[in-house]
Amino acid sequence: MQRLARLDLLRVLATLVVYLHHFGLIFYISAVAGVTKYQHGSWERIIYATPIGIFANGSFAVHIFLVLSGFVLALPFYQALERRPSAFSYVRRYSRLTIPIFTSVVLAYFVLHFGLIQAVPLGQATNSIPVLTELWQRAPQLGEALLCGVGKIYFLEDVDYNPVLWMMKYVMFGSFMLYILLRLPSLKARRLALVLCS
Repeated sequence: MQRLARLDLLRVLATLVVYLHHFGLIFYISAVAGVTKYQHGSWERIIYATPIGIFANGSFAVHIFLVLSGFVLALPFYQALERRPSAFSYVRRYSRLTIPIFTSVVLAYFVLHFGLIQAVPLGQATNSIPVLTELWQRAPQLGEALLCGVGKIYFLEDVDYNPVLWMMKYVMFGSFMLYILLRLPSLKARRLALVLCS
């Protein structure tokens, strides 16, 4: 399938917004979440309370990613309506999502195990206490990290090793729901499913 350059541009912009959101949550929580207790200056309130805040609205960008994901998954089936997802589609989707998740969770385990992150001192130094002091405060366990990386994250939302993976549950089950709808026997029903999922 040919790549759609406009979708790539939208993906880049949404990635930038997610990055700004996470940066803001850690260092400028008042600008992205309105928590005035940790405000560094009045400019943070201006960002939070005006349309400028959309450039740091991670939730908005995540919704863009979810819509893009559904659209890109549905597009090949929309272009060839007689085509339907096979059982291999589920396995391929699980693998495409789980390999990067597993890698990031195992990497996070080793970073925590060897004490390579100093969240509490960094939070105190940057006046970003809420986020940094709540993350990564329990002792890492290899078995738990491995289970999280291969699937626990989808069912129990166990994101202690990598909190940004909270949305992967929705990506996985949304993909599976799309594949189920695409298996409907009626062409008209499949068209409706494609429109709803895209």
